[in-house]
This record gives sequence, structure tokens and C-alpha cells, in this order.
Amino acid sequence: MKLRILFAIHGPRDPKTAVFLTVQRRAEYLAQRGHTVEIVTPADLPFGSWPRLQPLLLPIGLSMRNLGDFDVVVFHSHLGWAHALLRGSGRSTRPATIIAFHGLEPLYYEALAAELARSGERLSAQFVLFHQRLVPRLLALAAWRADRVFCLNSRERDFIVARGWAEPARVRVLPNGVERDLLREGRIYAASATRLLFTGQWLRAKGIRYLVQAFESLASRHPAIELTCIGTGADADATRRDFAQPVRDRVRVVPRVTREELAGELEGADIFVFPSLSEGFSGALLEAMASGLPVVATPAGAAADLLRAGENALIVPFADGPALIDSIETLIDRAELRQQLGRAARDTAAGYEWDAVNEHFASELLATVMGTA
Repeated sequence: MKLRILFAIHGPRDPKTAVFLTVQRRAEYLAQRGHTVEIVTPADLPFGSWPRLQPLLLPIGLSMRNLGDFDVVVFHSHLGWAHALLRGSGRSTRPATIIAFHGLEPLYYEALAAELARSGERLSAQFVLFHQRLVPRLLALAAWRADRVFCLNSRERDFIVARGWAEPARVRVLPNGVERDLLREGRIYAASATRLLFTGQWLRAKGIRYLVQAFESLASRHPAIELTCIGTGADADATRRDFAQPVRDRVRVVPRVTREELAGELEGADIFVFPSLSEGFSGALLEAMASGLPVVATPAGAAADLLRAGENALIVPFADGPALIDSIETLIDRAELRQQLGRAARDTAAGYEWDAVNEHFASELLATVMGTA
């Protein structure tokens, strides 16, 4: 059965962004198998130039389109609530609808609020009202009336079910994948680790405060140790200023990397450090695992599903700088342990190669359509 599929996302049509790149990979896979696929972004919709009010306005703009031309529409997060209202009123029964979360917003803002509180700060009242009161209700409406809800990890699934957004039978955990060429055999593990790698945006919710604390402490005792931060999306000098002056020249920042550059950065690192406080399904983590790097990470998002403490990673609690320091230090002079963890991480990542996860995604799309036929 060949399907007409629409992906509607609320991020830009930019392959450097994780959401669009993921959807583009899925769309290409589906098109290669004979399905007709279209991707819609804010630039294609009315009200797309109003970013602050996107959760309210973009879904209304999308509902103005004739979605009945498609067999299935995959709505990114809140984009489905206006269509859900029309469908619930009986004015629209087709197409089959899926709400797909690329990271569950309420969990992200919960983690961000907790991190701010640890520093004596808090989210503004306006932000709380809009993003923590109104938007979750729109998400709940969209999920409640969708045929399926796709999410990225087991914690998101449990959250959706526990709050009554959807019963368990309609919720699917569908992971992201990793490029086959990043799966690496034969990594050589140096006797002493000196090159730490962090990949991710330079944001509070990524646990950067604890990364800074850990590196400053380790640098004071290990004169050869260095830190590289890639994909930060932030000015390199501004990022380095978050570190104490004595260690700044040992911090290298690359705000954006190409795929080829990413492979080189993974190749040159000794330990991958990922203290994130909130994730959906981190491509950065999976890429590091695929390269055979030993990982020190929090159980954020899909990490709790992917990682097994002491087997394919060292897992540290959220917001725990001392635990992060201890775990990294455990690995510095233990090449055999780094090798054990890195090879096991690579074996885990091999099960998430893009063709395999996209095949699973395609089968769930078909099952959704057949279930509503």
C-alpha cells in the first residue's frame, strides 16, 4: 500500500536542525519505497512569521489546508490541536493523524525550571502561564484525539499515559537513528585519556554548569586534559568565558560542524561527556556511542533506555558536579575500562542504524492508516 504522507513541523526547513534533519531522513526513506511525502514548515503556513505565538497560531494556519488529500498527517507536537478540534466536531474524519514528539516540551521546561531554581532564579510568570499552563493543554488535546502518539523514549511514554493524554495502546516509542558510516570498529584507546568531548547546544538545560565545574576541577589536577565543545550554536569566545580564566586556553569550541568534521571530532576524542538535564533522543549521544567512545552521561531522555551503568556507560545523577568529576576521573587512566565501555556502546548503537529505525517507523505509519480505514 502506497501512502500520501504529510509531515508538519514547527521548526525551520534547515538540515542543520535536529528535527528537520530527522524528518527529512524519514521522508527520503519513505519516498524511496514509493510513498508520496510532503514536509510543511512555518514558512509554508499563515502566521509562520510569529514565532512567539506559534503554539496558538500555526496550528490554525495548518488547519486551513486541505489535509484530506493525505492518508496520514504526522503533526509535530502542538501543531495538531486545531485539526483535533475540527475532527472532534465531526467536520473532518480523514486523514489518519499522528502526534509526534521530538522531545516532550513539559519535561524540558520542568528540567529548566529546576535548574534555574538551583541558582535562585525562576521562569517569568508570563513564560509559566504560556508554556507550562496553556501549551500542555493544547498538547493534551492534540494527543487525546490523534490515532497514534509517537514519542522518543520510555519516560515520555509514561508521562503521556500517566496524564491521560492517550491510553497505552495508542502510544509508540520510536527512536531516532545513527548514520551507518559513524559506526566504527577498531578504535584505539590511549593509555591515558586527555581529550574530553561535549556535543550540544550551549544551554542551561544541557547541564553546562556541571560540565564547566567538572572541567575546571579536572584541569587543576591533570595538566594535559583538554575539552572540546562542538555544535554549541553559540559564539566560541562567549562560551569560553563561562570557564575560569586559567583553563580557558584548554577549551576548544566549534559552534557548528559538518558531518565530515563531526566524524573527525569523534575520532580525536577519548571520553564523551554528556551531563544533559533534558533530552528526547539525543543524536549526539548515539553518534558518540557509535564511534566507540566511552560515555559519561546522565539518564536524560533516551539515555535511560540506551545506557546500562557499568556496561556501556558510566551514568551520573542529574545536576551532580562531583559525581561527574569522579566518573570522568575513573576513566582517565583506565584504558581497559574505556575500551570495554566504548565497544559495548558501539554494539548498542549498531541496533539503531537509520534504515532499521525508519523501517519500524514506516510500519507504524501503515498500521495507523490501516487501523483507521
